[in-house]
Amino acid sequence: MVVLVVVVLAFVAWRGLFRDNDFQPVRPVDYRETVELAQDGDFEPIYPVELPEGWEATSVDLEPGTERTVWALGVLTDEREFLGVQQGGGSRDDLLELWLDEDAESQGEVTVDSAIGDTWEEWTDSSDVAYAAEIDGQEVLVHGSAPDEDVREFLGLLTLEPIR
Repeated sequence: MVVLVVVVLAFVAWRGLFRDNDFQPVRPVDYRETVELAQDGDFEPIYPVELPEGWEATSVDLEPGTERTVWALGVLTDEREFLGVQQGGGSRDDLLELWLDEDAESQGEVTVDSAIGDTWEEWTDSSDVAYAAEIDGQEVLVHGSAPDEDVREFLGLLTLEPIR
């Protein structure tokens, strides 16, 4: 019995030495497939026409609903900073409360060149920047921990155009 315990402990120790515990990176997703499905279902998600070199879409969420549909897309920049777009899912206050810290402050209205709308309300907290607007009757929040110029670039890539 003692020999069996020693053999098992030796095996566990040996496996521990050769185990690969490296962090597994987030895998990219093809958000365009989900956009196409949503558009086929008569929902118009806001999405980037294309992403800059090195940027990757890493999460996509489409929750069809009877009263409202919720759409979310998460992206990592080439510097591995987060950007996201949230569409629907409640009021502007609901989205801000969900995605920004309690200390978030409005910086007022700003103009950002975008195919979906040029006037946005800018918000900042201790680590994030966000732009909020009502687009086609739904609240939209474009936000992230990426530098402001990346968030604005992302916002400028967004469209409602059919993907087909």
